[in-house]
Amino acid sequence: MLRSNYLGVCNLKKLNRYILIWDKQIKNSKSKDKPVIRPNPESIENYPHFLTIPTRWMDNDVYQHINNVIYYSFFDTAVNHYLIDRGLLDIKNGAIIGLVAETHCNYFSPIEFPEIVRAGLRVSKIGNSSVTYEIGLFRKDAYKTSAQGHFVHVYVDRESRQATKIPLPLREALENILVNR
Repeated sequence: MLRSNYLGVCNLKKLNRYILIWDKQIKNSKSKDKPVIRPNPESIENYPHFLTIPTRWMDNDVYQHINNVIYYSFFDTAVNHYLIDRGLLDIKNGAIIGLVAETHCNYFSPIEFPEIVRAGLRVSKIGNSSVTYEIGLFRKDAYKTSAQGHFVHVYVDRESRQATKIPLPLREALENILVNR
C-alpha cells in the first residue's frame, strides 16, 4: 500500500511538472492561434433536460473520485437515454445510428461515489447529418457544473456507414432541447 501511494505521489508531482511546462509554453508561444480559454462552470438553468444517474463503487479511482473516463460514460448515457425514451434510437435494428466524431470535457470539481449525478442535456447545433450535444454534470444539490463538455454525433446509415440526413422526428426532438448561445 505504501508503495502504491508513493508512486501516486510521484506521478502527481510529475503531472504537476508537465502542467507547469505546458502553461509556460502557452504563455511564451508566439503562435497567432487563439489562447486556450478555460470556461467557467455553468448554471443549472442553462440545461433544458435532465437525467439522474447514480454513481457506482467501481466508478471511483485510486484518488477517491470518479475517474475521468466515467464522465464520458455519463455523457453517452444522458444522450442515448433521451433518444431511446422518445423512440428515436433503436440500438439493435435502427437503419440510422449516431457515431461519435468528437468529444471534450472540462472538469471543475470532483464527484465521488455514492453521489447522485444530474446530467443536464442540451443541443447547441444541428447540421444536416450531425448534432452537437452539450452536457453538464451536477452533484445532487449543486447549481453549478462539476464537469461540462460536448460531443458530436454524425448520423450514418448502419450498413454503409455513410453520413445521412437526420430524420424529421429526430430533428424535432433535438430542436426541443436546442439552445441559442
